[in-house]
Amino acid sequence: MQIAEDIEDGSTDSMKKNVEPFLALPEATRDVLIGNMTIVPGVAVIESLRQKIVKRLRLTGATTGNLERLAQSLVGWWYWVLIERLRSKEKVAISKELLQEKITDLVSQYVVSSLPIFEDITDPDADQKA
Repeated sequence: MQIAEDIEDGSTDSMKKNVEPFLALPEATRDVLIGNMTIVPGVAVIESLRQKIVKRLRLTGATTGNLERLAQSLVGWWYWVLIERLRSKEKVAISKELLQEKITDLVSQYVVSSLPIFEDITDPDADQKA
């Protein structure tokens, strides 16, 4: 396998240490593993992904104090769905519609309603009288 040879020939000691588990796999397994990889150019670096998620969630109407919790809930849901899909024999991507639906559902838990809340809906001034 050309990739394994390239790794062996051109790697530093620290890089070799990182790829040893891969190289220990049988060649057929390495071929299958590499064949199942998809390289997606132009995708956000994982380290900055959380900041980008929070930035996008600011547009949802969630309060600033709840943005981190909203992001954590969304990421947790994403990982759960991802694991479920990886366990399934069907290879189905997480659709944009499903993601938007989940964001809408989560936002309803983290948005402060702008409508007034009255103890007695029939008498909005009851709170003032007490």
